[in-house]
Amino acid sequence: MKLLTTQATTEELLQAFEPEEFTTDITEAIFMIDNNLIDGGFDCGIRGVDHNTLKSLFDPSTTWEALHDTYNIIRLVPESMTALISTNQTITGTQRDQLEQQGYTIEAY
Repeated sequence: MKLLTTQATTEELLQAFEPEEFTTDITEAIFMIDNNLIDGGFDCGIRGVDHNTLKSLFDPSTTWEALHDTYNIIRLVPESMTALISTNQTITGTQRDQLEQQGYTIEAY
């Protein structure tokens, strides 16, 4: 598989996921990319997909900060109800509302 670069479009990034990897359940999602939720592969309450799955699509030198800033990715941690964003990242009002309605705490790092 060819690794993506941060020159890839958001559409190209989303195409790297199979249709069954998307979800509408924010409580089981581990990424929010625009209005798309990527499933965490939960089974019996245990998450089966690691956040590094997304990072592994890119060159190893690509940082989380670059991914957050380039694709407006929000890393979701359902176990602690935390949404991680970069300090330079701006999320939409819709994203903020959806996260807050579900009880997520938004943390910039």
